[in-house]
Order: sequence, then C-alpha cells, then structure tokens
Amino acid sequence: MFLTFFCLPLDDEYFFLEGELKLSKVAPGNWKGPSNAAFIVYMRVKFYVDNINAIRHEATRHLFYLQLRQDLLKEHCSTNEEQAMRLAGLAMQAEYGDWTDKAARAQPEFYICPTVLR
Repeated sequence: MFLTFFCLPLDDEYFFLEGELKLSKVAPGNWKGPSNAAFIVYMRVKFYVDNINAIRHEATRHLFYLQLRQDLLKEHCSTNEEQAMRLAGLAMQAEYGDWTDKAARAQPEFYICPTVLR
C-alpha cells in the first residue's frame, strides 16, 4: 500500500504513517477549512532496497536517489570515508555525466558529508 511511503516531518525526523491511517487523523484541524492551511506530507522510503531494479518507475528511482543522497549528506546513513568519496563520485557522474567544466566547478559540500570534508 502506498501510504507506507508517506511520512510527516517533525524536527528533522520523519514519522511514517500507518498503512490504514487517514490523513485527517494527523492533519492540523484547519487544513480542510477556508484558510487553506498547508499540510505537507513527504514521500520517503522506509527501507533501502538491495537492488535498484526492484524500483520500476524512473521517477521513483530519482526520488529514491535524492533521499539517499540527502541522508548521506546529513549523515543519517553511516559510511566510511572511502564509501563516501565513491558515492560522491557516482552522484556527480549521475548529474554531470562525463567530466565537464561544469562538473569541475561543482561544490564538494553538495556531494560529500561534512565529517569527510574536514
């Protein structure tokens, strides 16, 4: 069921909704009212897959990549320095393709977590 992929943000953490839970149970009271209060729900994966081929849709793969990249930069996933550098290189290659002048100007902090940069 798709709802297992939706979560609510709270203090830089994400809380996944239970499968059958209605959004109205967790939404602020005025989200349906005339004020049109914003209610943001994020699509995030709860568990990483071992093989990316398990994700069939290209857009879902891209969202998966963006979440993994963000989790690595915020150090929500543990890696050693060698893994972090390899993943940064793969992320740059995914964005820029082969080496270009634009890739040469890329900012390392967008690809490598702060503890590895130090």
